[in-house]
Amino acid sequence: MKGITLYVTLALAGVTFVGCQQQPDQADAVENPQIERIQENFQSSLDRIDNRLDDLEDRLADTGSDMRTEWYEAIAELREERMELSMELSEWKEASATELEEAQEEMDHRLAELNEKIDEARLFTIDKREDFTRAAEEQIAKIDARIKTLQVKLEEAGDETREHYADAIAELKELRQDIAENWSELEASTEQQFNELRTELADAVTQLDRKVDEVTDDIDMKLDDQHGG
Repeated sequence: MKGITLYVTLALAGVTFVGCQQQPDQADAVENPQIERIQENFQSSLDRIDNRLDDLEDRLADTGSDMRTEWYEAIAELREERMELSMELSEWKEASATELEEAQEEMDHRLAELNEKIDEARLFTIDKREDFTRAAEEQIAKIDARIKTLQVKLEEAGDETREHYADAIAELKELRQDIAENWSELEASTEQQFNELRTELADAVTQLDRKVDEVTDDIDMKLDDQHGG
């Protein structure tokens, strides 16, 4: 009788142990309908980006900016990025909950970057003073925030790194000062002067934004190397 009791106890313990082992897998599993809903939401975002890129190409066709050809090339690159995101969506079917959460965060970040680049390009296509002023202010505020983030990173990185990037930061400040001067001229401009000045300001904003990208990537790589990758 004791042997039977011991066997049953061990058997129950074994079942319990197996059940405990299976629980994390079950908790980490993601139902296909949930993945499909998430994919549909992101696909809708990609569809909106397609529409924005189509609209941007139409708008650029009517602008006289010297950077129009360069922006067409940039749009082609944005479309490639958009296609990569679409392909990645199709790979989510086998994702665990943790993997799906990480993939969503990465997708959110990359979609936000795509939309920011489109916003930047649209500055060249906005004709009305009020609309252009509002869009430019928003774009410049985002760039200022990124420059501030760079400066905080450098402060935390130490004297050697800060000195290494002193010239790059000085160049960013100079470009930002140019925008401030262009902005003052834009505000004081007549309607006749506005079209020329808005193109100059849009060019300056783009130049600063791309320089911030360049410096940010370089600093991030250096800090990664310092921390052992």
